[in-house]
Amino acid sequence: MAPIDARVLGNEFFAGEIIHSRDYNEGKQLSGKRVLVVGAGNSGVDIACDAARFAAFAAISVRRGYHLVPKHILGKPADVFATTGPHLPTKVAQVLFPRLIKATMGDPTRYGWPKPDHKILESHPIVNDQILHHLRHGDIEVRPNISRIDGHDVVFNDGRREQFDLIICATGYDTKVPYLDETSFPWKGKRPDLFLRLFSPAQDGLACMGFTEGDGGAYELFDNMSDMIARVAHAAEKDPALYARLRKRFAGPQVDLSGGTKYIDTDRHSAYVNLHAWQKVQKEIRQEFGWPAMNPKMFDHLRKSKLVTAP
Repeated sequence: MAPIDARVLGNEFFAGEIIHSRDYNEGKQLSGKRVLVVGAGNSGVDIACDAARFAAFAAISVRRGYHLVPKHILGKPADVFATTGPHLPTKVAQVLFPRLIKATMGDPTRYGWPKPDHKILESHPIVNDQILHHLRHGDIEVRPNISRIDGHDVVFNDGRREQFDLIICATGYDTKVPYLDETSFPWKGKRPDLFLRLFSPAQDGLACMGFTEGDGGAYELFDNMSDMIARVAHAAEKDPALYARLRKRFAGPQVDLSGGTKYIDTDRHSAYVNLHAWQKVQKEIRQEFGWPAMNPKMFDHLRKSKLVTAP
């Protein structure tokens, strides 16, 4: 994916430096500078925490309030808690989770964080405890959207004008596949619209990974996706009848992977999935086509193989 062009902020008029979060590597880049981080996704908030420690002054510009989730809930990593705990209907979770998080983290709006304009789970979660620590201690300040840039000055929507040396754009990525014709798969907004977020309904034999996000950990999801791609490729080579059934399924109506959640209307969420919903559909497909379910030990034989043993 290509980073969204930092020049959308007016790079030609800014007397300091503008970089995309892709080009940020370490806190030393921020040392002694007045730093503004633009965007409150996980990368932006993580970089803002570094700026709170290394920069001479640090601020984060956000267009809306987002729900903050602690990295650990009841002693478990948040993604593990979400996937191994009891699965609650979305409407129930949207009532209980904010109360649990508020009891754990407190109320972020007390420290200048904007109140979210959407319910929890309706956007990608920001999993970060440190930002609240820095907000409480005044190490970083929250600013609204940028109105314009003038020299070293940034003018915000509330009329505030401040000088900055460095602007870091944690503004997301554009999906670009320059080595494929755009008609290789349908698009939903600016994202490929794939069956199970994997298989092209338009192009026989085309499967793609990495064009989706979910509301939990990615590694288990990608294990599952890669296994499914391998099984479909095997069917294409060894069992044409089975593969024909699969292709019919891929070209049929898209399945709802939202889990009943109404995501906020952004390009990022056009290909978003509720992991419980995704797991349910892939489980049905595995049962329908006689494929075994994934389990944590199914790759153990590869780890023990001499072919993958580190020298």
